[in-house]
Amino acid sequence: MSVALGIDFGTTYTTAAYLQSGTGELKQILYDGGLFPSAVKFNKNGKPTACPNMNNALLKDTAINPKRLIGRSYHNSFVKTLRDGCGLPLCEMGPCSDQYKDSCIHEIGYRLPNSKTISAVDVCTEIFKKVKQVAEESSGYTFTDVIITIPVQYTWEQRQETYRAAQNAGFNVRCLQYEPVMAAYAYCKRKHISQGKFLIYDYGGGTFDAAVVSVENNIFRIEDTCGDAKSGGDDITNSILNELLQVRQMNGIQPPNSQLTPEERFRLKREAEKLKKQAKSSEITIDFQSLFGIPNRSVKLSILTNDIRDHVQATINKARHLDEQYHVDHVLMIGGSSAFFYCQQKMNACFGERLVQGVDVSYCVSQGAAMCTQDLQVENAVPQIRNQLQCTLGFETKRGSCYFCNEGDLLPREYKRNVVLDRDSDVINTVIVEKRKGVESLAGTMLKIRLNRQYPRNTKFMLCFAVKNDLLFYVAVQDENGNMAAPMKKIMLH
Repeated sequence: MSVALGIDFGTTYTTAAYLQSGTGELKQILYDGGLFPSAVKFNKNGKPTACPNMNNALLKDTAINPKRLIGRSYHNSFVKTLRDGCGLPLCEMGPCSDQYKDSCIHEIGYRLPNSKTISAVDVCTEIFKKVKQVAEESSGYTFTDVIITIPVQYTWEQRQETYRAAQNAGFNVRCLQYEPVMAAYAYCKRKHISQGKFLIYDYGGGTFDAAVVSVENNIFRIEDTCGDAKSGGDDITNSILNELLQVRQMNGIQPPNSQLTPEERFRLKREAEKLKKQAKSSEITIDFQSLFGIPNRSVKLSILTNDIRDHVQATINKARHLDEQYHVDHVLMIGGSSAFFYCQQKMNACFGERLVQGVDVSYCVSQGAAMCTQDLQVENAVPQIRNQLQCTLGFETKRGSCYFCNEGDLLPREYKRNVVLDRDSDVINTVIVEKRKGVESLAGTMLKIRLNRQYPRNTKFMLCFAVKNDLLFYVAVQDENGNMAAPMKKIMLH
């Protein structure tokens, strides 16, 4: 029997859930009793093992952080800061023109132990395959249809690449949905809430999003967002790691001029991540046996550094700013890093009784996506999610850029424009461009639209762009008689 799956594809971990056929009972897919690590290990021959036990993983054979790489250019300045934290060495998948250096046509990949390469999108595909396999083996169902959640700050290129990775894993992606919306959806469905305004504080491993989600007559929509696509709980982990390195040096474990190997640093960072999750207050006890292999020694350490205080406070300020504008009724904290004790303290102090307690920060988003799959089974059902575009989209013309979708537009959104071929051809070439808050412009991505046959120079067409409620981008071409020269279909980047 085929059932739809809801997947929350995270930077560090991935979760999945579904509604049991017949009873409608919500079921969480567990992997080794917990979460799916968003990583893939490769043996010396390049054979992948998705979602490995990260306690036993090695930098030299594991692809880490693929979610932060897809839809980005190898030459992107942010990607350069990640190169030491992605496990296997990063590489550009193939030679490309120097034009549009920030476009994802400069696709990012990993160099495997056997010197071959694999794209970050294909690494994500391996993770989706593993989720599908475990879900089917543990439930007895076949999972084809899927809803996948994404950060609000994702660019359209990152959305398209997420779609491609899941499609290559054998899924039929019914739609993408924003993570904050799915968290609010899950909470409201459980509590039978049909009206209200929610502030979602989404602090993941690699991104931070704050979003206001309004619910009116059971229709969900994002009112406003802010966040940081380049910053997340990993920054807290790195600050704790730096404190551990100082402890190591001050106790004579590491001579002042010695350098940790990448493997040693990776292992110590895993320990820092554990300490972040376990900490109940600013002061923790460091066990030298587990960290440094030295028995019968321990030391107390204050992990609440100025860096961590500033970083957490910046997220609180963004959330408070949205609340001042929209006066929300309830506040939900989601994302694994939102469980960090200092985040909890500051959010409690800021929002008091409006802060909802008992939210499962790790699983609520995939559970919301699973609940949302129920709407897919109802023919001609009215969509319960009204998404807004979180960026301004357009395409290049000979006279510059033409923007057809504006930030804040309700979806679906369509735009039509007359174009004329400047040569005999069976393709129309253009460049998709995007603008976001605080960013003047983003480099474009080449789009090649294949026509149904070759047409002569000066043939007139109607170019039809659409961004639908599934958050994906579509294009079609009509000739001047209204016949389809290229049917409406999702844009795939590769």
